[in-house]
Amino acid sequence: MIAIRYILALVVLVALFIFWNRFDPVSRFAAFSYVQSARTHFDNGEYDDALRYFNEALEINPKLKTAYNGRGLVKHELGQYEKAIADFRQAIRIDSDYGHYYYNRARAFHELERYEDALSDLDIAIELNPDDAAYYFNRSVAKWFLWDWENATIDMETALVVAEANGDTEMIAQIKERIEMREERLGN
Repeated sequence: MIAIRYILALVVLVALFIFWNRFDPVSRFAAFSYVQSARTHFDNGEYDDALRYFNEALEINPKLKTAYNGRGLVKHELGQYEKAIADFRQAIRIDSDYGHYYYNRARAFHELERYEDALSDLDIAIELNPDDAAYYFNRSVAKWFLWDWENATIDMETALVVAEANGDTEMIAQIKERIEMREERLGN
């Protein structure tokens, strides 16, 4: 009977140890701190440093979706598109309900001229968040490269409506520039 109590006490202590280490707020804070540092380096174009900090964050918390997404963005900027796709895939595995992870992976697929894959991801991104003009804009571009000009035009028009509704002047300018370019190429 005493042996069973000791074994039970040992099991409880081990469980508490595992629980504490898994949800240690200090480690969680450190991981988020690394992510913030990585973002700062990324914004400054210091991609090697950003990559190092995202890796540090993932060492502490291998389920930190923002770190996978951020590291994917760094790899995208470095032209490492396949590696970026792998990181975006990890972020999606952790949180499949966030449209921007699909959008980021679609951008990497686009760089590899894998337009069908980009289109699939953009369809999901739009389904998850239909109020982001960039998703429609990029889906329009993918359709354009797939020679689906009619649907590309519809998506570009939708992107403009969404951007105007959101008051996104930068996106509005980008869309209007792309529309003018297409009209010139098509002779309209």
